Amino acid sequence: MSYSRTGRGLTKPLRGAFLDWGHPLVVGLIHGYVFNDCGGTQAFDYGTLAAHGTLTNMEPEDRTGGLHGSAINFDGSNNVVVCASEVGPANGFTCAAWVQTDITTGALVVAAQHHSTDAGDAYFQFFRNTTNLHGRIHQVKDTTRIGRNSGAVFVVGNWSHIAMRWNGGTTNAAIELFVGGARVDTTDDGAGTFTAANTTALQFKVGGQGNASHFALWDGRIESVFCWNRALANEEIKQLVADPYGMFLPVTYRRWFVPAVAVDEMPLSHRMSIAVPI
Repeated sequence: MSYSRTGRGLTKPLRGAFLDWGHPLVVGLIHGYVFNDCGGTQAFDYGTLAAHGTLTNMEPEDRTGGLHGSAINFDGSNNVVVCASEVGPANGFTCAAWVQTDITTGALVVAAQHHSTDAGDAYFQFFRNTTNLHGRIHQVKDTTRIGRNSGAVFVVGNWSHIAMRWNGGTTNAAIELFVGGARVDTTDDGAGTFTAANTTALQFKVGGQGNASHFALWDGRIESVFCWNRALANEEIKQLVADPYGMFLPVTYRRWFVPAVAVDEMPLSHRMSIAVPI
């Protein structure tokens, strides 16, 4: 699916960038992982929960290129980003990501709060099963949930913008799935009688699920994962495709001097506190 390449946020922001708090897509943003960290094992979270993740079982070369900038390469074996435990939103939820898959076999997770075969429970799952996209909200892990899935939407090697949206309702129809800004869900995927989302604090993971262990690990690259505590409007989901990083402020450049050292074209967010403008 095509999209505009004219947005101010098309290029991924540099490390240390700031959100534009007046931008509509910042409203309700609880997680924002863009993997623009300069090395190390941290995955900075720009969302209000600030649940900074840890790159687990990864090498420096797993920080790689994406469609709009940096990305993380997941090997499908033991790579995962582990974040803090939290209670999921009760009245609405959206998760969106730029992803590329290296295989189309098995069920592999983009993001989840699901303890899998570990002791524990589940809140949400956002995953690929063969070439289909799935989104689920759980009340009791696996046995009581609502969900929807699509037909074939994934192609090996292709980048896709995917999103799941839950409007807070209690039926399967309350969940909708999108690829490239277009709705793609076709089939119900629920179980049991769902009355409300799980309220247990559960570990958030990118590229897998589980608690003490890691399961259903992504095989391919993930460029960004954003989550909101509300159901985004259709036009907002389309904006994430056309202008994926438009909620970040543009970086300002100036010429500054530090004693005996001229610092040219350095982002303001990277300056030493002792630097003074001329």
